[in-house]
Amino acid sequence: MALVVLGEVIVGGSHDPLAGTTVVAERGGGAWSDGRRLVAGGLASVASGGLSAFVEIDGGPWDYAAGSLAVREAGGGPPR
Repeated sequence: MALVVLGEVIVGGSHDPLAGTTVVAERGGGAWSDGRRLVAGGLASVASGGLSAFVEIDGGPWDYAAGSLAVREAGGGPPR
């Protein structure tokens, strides 16, 4: 789930029921999972270290908004 204002993702959250992890991110406030700050190189499971990469075919922007914010706030992705 994510809040997008004027094309910018402001806050987002993602829950992986299989891993039992929840990732939340706030633009300019970092990305967090289970109380620890995330550091990443590359979506939500990638940011939390659960995956090395993530690929989804035929996804829409709503599928990537929360995860892309988490990765960016954790230090991954292209520069702002």
